[in-house]
Parts: sequence; C-alpha cells; structure tokens
Amino acid sequence: MHIAAKFVVFGVTNVIFSSRSRWQQLQLTSLVLYFASLESFYDSEIMYVDIQIIAALNSQVRRILAYISMAADGADLVSLLPASNVVGTTRVRHPTIYVFTGGNEDAAFLSIFGFNLLLDGGDQKEIAYWNFIKNYDKINLVLSTRPSPNCLRGISTILARKAIEQCHPKIGAFIGNLPARSCCTGDSDSAKAILSVYEGLQAEGIKPYDAYTNSKMEPITLYEVIGEGSLKMFVLNPERGSKDLVGLANSIKSGDEGVEQHSVATSIAVVLIWQPFDHSKPTIRILYPGACPLEKLYASLERLKGEECLRHVEFVSADLEKYSSNLSLNARGTSRRTLSTAKTSPGLRASTKPSSSLSPRVPLPPKLCKLRL
Repeated sequence: MHIAAKFVVFGVTNVIFSSRSRWQQLQLTSLVLYFASLESFYDSEIMYVDIQIIAALNSQVRRILAYISMAADGADLVSLLPASNVVGTTRVRHPTIYVFTGGNEDAAFLSIFGFNLLLDGGDQKEIAYWNFIKNYDKINLVLSTRPSPNCLRGISTILARKAIEQCHPKIGAFIGNLPARSCCTGDSDSAKAILSVYEGLQAEGIKPYDAYTNSKMEPITLYEVIGEGSLKMFVLNPERGSKDLVGLANSIKSGDEGVEQHSVATSIAVVLIWQPFDHSKPTIRILYPGACPLEKLYASLERLKGEECLRHVEFVSADLEKYSSNLSLNARGTSRRTLSTAKTSPGLRASTKPSSSLSPRVPLPPKLCKLRL
C-alpha cells in the first residue's frame, strides 16, 4: 500500500492535517507528514511513501498511520456523500413517509409540518437516501430500532460524514436502546457499530435517549404546535430490564453469534399517532414494528385497546360523541337480546361455573390506517 504526500519532514514535533476547512493538530516526536489538503493527498505525484517501511522505523509512526487511514476514509465519505448548497425544509400538511432501500435493512423518513423523523438507516455505507436528506436543514429525531450493524451502519456513516466537516442535515435528537460502552470491548461488528454511533453522537453533542414500554402505555410527545397538531409515540417493545436485553449486552460483550437474535427480540416497536389541530380531519395512525416478534407486538397492541383512536378504521376527533353513542347503543342492544333470550328459556338456570364454550375470544389487534404515500 502506498500513499501520496506533498512533504515528508523528519525531526519536527507538530503535525497539521487538513480536512478541507477543518484543521487538526497532532503531536509527534519523529515524523511529520503534511498534507495541503485531502485532494492533493490523492492527486500528488511528488513522493510516495511505503507504509510498511515507515512502520518499521519507529513504533510511534503507527499512530499517524491510523490517522492517515481515518483521513482516507473521511475523504472517501466526502466524495461518496457530497454536501448540498441548497438547503431548506418542506412543510407538508399531511404525514408523508418515504421508504428507502438500505440493503438488508430499510430506512424510512417521516415528515409533517417541518418535523422530520428518520427511522433506522440501513446497513450500507453508500446511503441511498443521502441525496434526499442532504437538502434538509435538520432531522429533528433519529430512531434506531435495534443495536445491530444492519440498522446502525447507515446512521454511523451519516455521523462520520458530519464529523469530517459540518454539513446538513443537522440532527436534533437520537432514540435507541444502545448497550453501555463497557459492553463494546470486543472486535465484533456489533461492538464497532455501537461505538461508532457513540462517537458520532458525542461529536455532535447529542445525548442518546432510550425507549421502553411500560404498563401504563403513556405516549411520548414528539411534536406539538398550536394550529398544526401533535405527533405522539407509543412504545410497544421492549420492556426495561428484560432477559433479552441482558442477553444482548452479554452477547455483544462476549462477541458471540447471538447478538442478532437478541437484537430482534429487543427491537423497538412504536405506534405514531398524528392528531391534527383541526378535529374535523382524521387522525393518522402509523405502526412501525421494527423487527419485533409478532407475539410481543400483539400483546402490546392488546394493552392499547383502550385508546379510542385505535378502535376504529377511521377516527375523527370531532365525531367522538358519535362513537360513544354507538358504543352505548350496541351495549343496550346486547343487554336487550340477553333478557329476551332469558325470557324465552324459562328452564335455563344461571351457572356460576365458567364454561370453556362461552369464554370470550381474544380480540385481534386494532387495525391501523394505511398511510397514503
């Protein structure tokens, strides 16, 4: 492997590397390589330095070799994910969701009234949706459903690109149940992906937030503006302190092959509910299950059956009284039919013993409206 450098100087203590407009200084004792810019780093033909020969000269050179490798990756990201000179926002009045292919995992982008939400990021370094999001001024929230390289690689690539030089979009907040840094001590792909996200968030000054379901099923308000509406999120999975979360942390720490299995079991699943400020307009319900197992998903949806907006195929807040009256009429009709049946069957005796044939069916999960793309 060879690298092109404009100057090779020995015996100087300060080294300055240029990553376009950002300068970084590194203290060394024996070797200085000065690159006027990353472009000249690749284009210069003045001198070629064999890395293997330099590495044999001094052990401290390995430090600069690691930095050179990082700089080369950074230059590749700059050309792979170019910045945009045209930046703005879109204020769509209806929730609009874009789905992008991301290799083994997909990514989705939700936009409503200037609030932008990125759901996962795909597993490819070459981000298919970069030419779309680079024109946005800000992504208000990034949600990663599970700490797997299949979901984190795209997000970590965006953060690494922003660490090289400031570019759009800005990132407001991050939600993801990332294991502690102490668990990421191995050389597995999962540990590297998690550490990469931690480092990228730290460089942006963003503190990661976790998301767990609870017995009360209380929603998290993501966006609320008078005159526009509110966007709330119900977390369906995982449960805090579950065995799968403990198993996931242990798998990442030991580097075994059970990481993907545990990450699927602990995948974040959410229901997003958009309530327009105009109550005459229908409420939009979006189910984003991630990789959550179906049995856990159904159990959590069963606990949400008390939410009125999830009990109907189409729900309009202004018609809430109509829904309530229909429920009361149905209840009255049921009671009348029960009384009439009892009168026509005088020989029927009430029994206090439960009957398996009369046991109620487990209700199916509420239907969620499909979002019109």
